[in-house]
Order: sequence, then C-alpha cells, then structure tokens
Amino acid sequence: MIGGAKRIGVVVNDTNSDYIGEIVNGINSYCKEEKTPLFVFSIGEIDYSYRPFGYQQMSLYNFCNKNNVDGLIVCSSVIANHVENRRLEQFVKSLANLPLVSVGTKISGVTNVLCDSRIGIEEILDDFICNHGRNKFCLLGSVPNSFEAQERTEIIKKYLKSKGRRFDETCIIGGAFSYENAMQRLSEYWEKKGSFDFDAVFALNDDMAFAAMDFLARHNINVPKQVSVAGFDDVPRARCSRPTLTTVNQRLFEQGRRAAEALFKQLDGKRVSDEILVSPSACFRQSCSCVSASENALTLLNKDGNRNARTQSDSDGMGTEWLEKKTQLHVLNDFLISLEARINIAKFRKMFKGFAERFGISAAAVCVYNAPLYIKEDSGMQELPDGACILASYDSSRDFIQNINEEPIPFNPRERLLPENVIDTSSGMYGAWILSNCEAQYGYLIYRKGAFEDLVYSIMCSTFSKIVSEAWESSKAEKEARVRREAAARLNLISKTDELTGLLNRRGFLELGQQTIDIAVTLNQGGMVIFGDMDGLKKINDTYGHDAGDRAIKAEADILKKNFRASDVVGRIGGDEFVILAAGLEEPRLSEIRQNIEAACRAWGIVHNERFDISISLGCKEFTKDLSSLEDILKEADGLLYEEKKVKKNARH
Repeated sequence: MIGGAKRIGVVVNDTNSDYIGEIVNGINSYCKEEKTPLFVFSIGEIDYSYRPFGYQQMSLYNFCNKNNVDGLIVCSSVIANHVENRRLEQFVKSLANLPLVSVGTKISGVTNVLCDSRIGIEEILDDFICNHGRNKFCLLGSVPNSFEAQERTEIIKKYLKSKGRRFDETCIIGGAFSYENAMQRLSEYWEKKGSFDFDAVFALNDDMAFAAMDFLARHNINVPKQVSVAGFDDVPRARCSRPTLTTVNQRLFEQGRRAAEALFKQLDGKRVSDEILVSPSACFRQSCSCVSASENALTLLNKDGNRNARTQSDSDGMGTEWLEKKTQLHVLNDFLISLEARINIAKFRKMFKGFAERFGISAAAVCVYNAPLYIKEDSGMQELPDGACILASYDSSRDFIQNINEEPIPFNPRERLLPENVIDTSSGMYGAWILSNCEAQYGYLIYRKGAFEDLVYSIMCSTFSKIVSEAWESSKAEKEARVRREAAARLNLISKTDELTGLLNRRGFLELGQQTIDIAVTLNQGGMVIFGDMDGLKKINDTYGHDAGDRAIKAEADILKKNFRASDVVGRIGGDEFVILAAGLEEPRLSEIRQNIEAACRAWGIVHNERFDISISLGCKEFTKDLSSLEDILKEADGLLYEEKKVKKNARH
C-alpha cells in the first residue's frame, strides 16, 4: 500500500465472457465504494492457449507482486480448464507473497469464494423429471481437468442415479465451455448417430446451452416441446434468447463483491473464513416450458413457482444497449480502417491519444522494452527486462499528455508497472495487455477502462499490438538504412571506392561489410558472403590489351550490381576479384542469382560486339552468429571459389 491506499489486482483468463465480466464487475463495485483502483490481469490459461501466441499474455503474471498490487483475487476456475488441480494450486501459491482470494475453485491455505452448485442443478433436474417427464439426459461440456466441470458432472450423475435415470459416459458430449466447441461436438454426434437420442440437455455453462438450442433448431427439433435445455451461469443473453434459457444463477456479481470484501478484510488484518459460500438459484424460463412462449419473453419463474415478469422499460433498455454496442462497433471499424497506412514510432506517439480516446479511455500508457523479448511457447515464464520506456501516455482526468517531442520516459518494469507521474492510478479499473507479435514481445499497454464492451477493448489491444510491432520494425528498418547511408557517406569521404568500377575497394568493403554483418547478427539474421574471381582476365589483357581488360572488369561490376539488391554490399578487392555481402540471402535465391549472372555474362559480348567473352567463378559462404568475422568468412569463401574454378577447368578439358 502506498500512503495507506490499497491497490487490488484480479487474475482472469480474459474478460470477454459474461461469466468473467460479472465477477469483475462485482469486484470493481466494491473497489469503487472503497475508492480503490482495480488492475485486471488477463493472463490466459495455465499451460494452454486457444490461439497462436496467446501464451504471451501470461507475462502479465510478472506484475502480480507487492510492487504493483497489495492483494490479489484469482478467478481460479477459468485459468485452469486444461490443467489438474495440483498444477493450479502450484500456480496460485506462487503468488503467496500477496494476500489472496480464490474464486471458483478451492485452493488449500487460501480464502475461497465458492458456489454450491448442487442446489441449483438439482432444482432444474427435478423440474425436468417431475414436471416435464424427461428421461433421457445429455450432459454437454465435460472438460477432464476442470474442477468446476468435474464437480457439476458428479452432481448430475448422482442425482439422476437417485431418480432411476440411466446416465453413463454415452450421455456425455464435450464442449470445453465454448459455443464453438459445443456446436462442433454436437455436430459430430449427429454425424455418427444420425439422430439426437435425448429429451433433455443440461449444459455446464450458458454458452454451450445456446449452442445446443441452435443445433436442435437446425435439425428441426423443437425446444422445449421435444427437448428441454438448461444452462449454468444466467448470463444476460439467457433472458433474451429465443427461447429464453432456463439456467442456474451463480450470483457471479455477488461472488465478486464477496471476494473483494474478504480481501479487504485480510489487508486490514482481520480474520477471514477459509471458505465463503454463495448460494445459487434456479431460473426457470421458456427452454423447459415452465414459462410459455406466449408469455412475456422476459418472464422468470423461480423455484417456488413465483413469476417475475420484467417490464416493457426493461425490454426497451435492451434495445438501447444494442444501439450502444452497435455504436461501439462503428468506432472499432473506423479505427481499423484508419490504420491502413503503415506508421513508424514517431507517428504512433503522435496518434496514440487520438486512437485510445475513441474508445472512451481517459488514461493510458504504452510501455516499450529497450529491446524486444523473443519468447517461445515452451520456454516457460520469462523475467521482465530491466529497461523500458513510456513511449506515449496521457491522463485526461488531470490534463496530462506526454510531450512526444521529448525522449520517452525511461524506467525499470521489474520495479513497478508504471513510473510515477505518468497516469493517476489511485482509482478506477485498469486493463493490462502484453504488446506482442508472434514470438516477439515489445512491451505492454495499461489503460483506464471506459464503458465499451470488453471484447471491443480486446480487439483494440490486439490491434495496438500489431501497430507497435509494425512501428518498431519500421523504425528499426529506417534506423538501419540511416546507419548504412551514414556509413556509406563516411566511406565516400575518405575515398574508399574503386576508381574504375565505382564499387567499394577492399578497405571500404571490409569496414561496411563487417558493420552489416554485426547489424544482421544483432537481429538474429544470417546471410551470404560471395567471393568472385573473373575467368581469363589475364588472357584478355595479354591478347586484346588493358583497355579491353578494363571494359571487362567494368562490365562484370555492372552485372553484379544489377543482380544483387541495393541493400547488398558489393566491392572490388583486387584486380579480378569481387566480393558481395548479402544479409538475409538464402541458398535457393542464390542459385537463381548465379544463373542470371551467367546469362548476363554470355549476352554481354554479343550485345557489345566484343571479340572476347566474360565469366566469373563464385565461392559462397554463409555468415552466422558463430561465424561473423568478415576476414575469416572471406578466407573460407576463397577456398570454395578455388574448388569451383577447378571444376570449371576440368570441365573444359
């Protein structure tokens, strides 16, 4: 705590689901009352990633320490869908230097906020059996390593067994807690069976229940006349789907508030129970026919049979909400369209505030490492670098905007999330996002959340990742080009060019070539050094004179320049010796260049009506991080050149 003010962090997989959104809103509600900031760390799942390179977000774990927050709430059930409980406990306890509260999964030695799932599940199953005569039950959403999935599955198995209903492994269809996965598993079941053999579906969350209703509708199976469907969570869409969804309300908002309350008590030195139970309630709607299709779609029947019909103003509110979301999508679309032109770091710094403010963000900071980290999926947790800078920042609440004409603000991210006096983080809810592209990690974004949907913010953050990546790479390329231009200018000033051909002479080539290799190696890039020796130049000089020999040398130089890139370094280092350094060049492309050079040499004598032909032998050697001395590479390339000349000589005989 800084100056007595508490700072709270919450660890989630992401904030795009209604499930997480309700919990985080509950936590934030309590934090607002306590005038305390909330930092949301969306780290993804432990040892699993739904999308390529999604593992990069796990780096946010590095900020879950006393330097940045005073206490932590871990939504343990959603970050551990694909690992065993032992691995989850290991992960949570690695944060034990902070006061902790776990939501969703019981962790030993930690305060846990849990939902007694049994009550709501059994109420719905009892209704399906006793009031609607359902006998053949399908469980949708089994996830082997998910504690919540296992717990709910066992409750359903035991209850159905107690009621004499058949339930075994053939009644379970996967779903992985997502609409897409559930739809895929249901479709696979249909393809295999050619029918749907159940009259009741209990999905372990609402997203999978929506998938079940859509799947059944596609196959002309009526819900609820032929099949009753229930979910779990009571997300907002459950109240307005067609039909409305019978489900279990976990009181997620209340779970979030209770977790925050327990954490504050810990921070105040008060005793807190190891286990805080929140009782769920069953919500009976149209998908089980407790509420008829003719009734107000917003009508809810509770376990006691009491109806709760929402008013027309509630329905109008949903329409207004849709209009707000549509407006947000327009903002997002306009934002994406505006990024069609590539930008560098300087332009990004200038445009950042305008970008972020479109999304109702009143404060934000872009933190960029001094050099990118390169992280592979199997490389484990990486320590943060000790050098970074604030590239761009602003805080409208205190009329602050970083001067982009000054150098970025340096700081050490190992010591704290943000340096002082950048943005005011004493109140509000803040999102954190790792800025990365594939294996490269450039830094992170911290922003004060506004009223936009979390999914919109996720897309915004992903787009910022791409912008920062492209801007960094663009600025790097500009810097490299500038360094090369300046180096070339210096070389010209001290006469390091070959007078006859205009190419670099030996001294100039060795200096610029070594610089080019050093830059390429720093960027983890390889390339080729090609040593060339003209064939038969002495014979041309002896037979046709030195003027003819000079024409042959100049012609060979022109051919080499035309067949290599402008960024490649080409030099003449002896009478008939040429050398080329090409960063990033690989063998397949080199073979093509060889053929082009040979063809150009054959054509030259004919086009210029010369009495002699020109040709060149080439020896090539790749440079790497381990072989980066130009002098050493030239020696090896010269040896390979000698072998090629010997092959040519033998071929002529």
